[in-house]
Amino acid sequence: VINVGETGLSDFYSPVQVSLSPNPMAEGQSLSIVCSEPIVTLTVFQSNGTIVYAGDESGLTEVQFPKGMYHLKMQTTKGLLVSKLIVY
Repeated sequence: VINVGETGLSDFYSPVQVSLSPNPMAEGQSLSIVCSEPIVTLTVFQSNGTIVYAGDESGLTEVQFPKGMYHLKMQTTKGLLVSKLIVY
């Protein structure tokens, strides 16, 4: 099943559910990730493709995100998820 989301990009159905909050978030805020499966690895990319974080979820609390758009790639035990984060 393929659904077209608000961004116009195709999203594939995944049995794994993830929530980023707050999203969008203010510069300097902490990000909380709630996932229905354990996150094995987490990579955060800026919109230009630069990696700003790579590791596990626990180290993310120390990352300060400047204003911009980011993509979070999360590898779980049941598959790969990609979510968008906006920092204002």
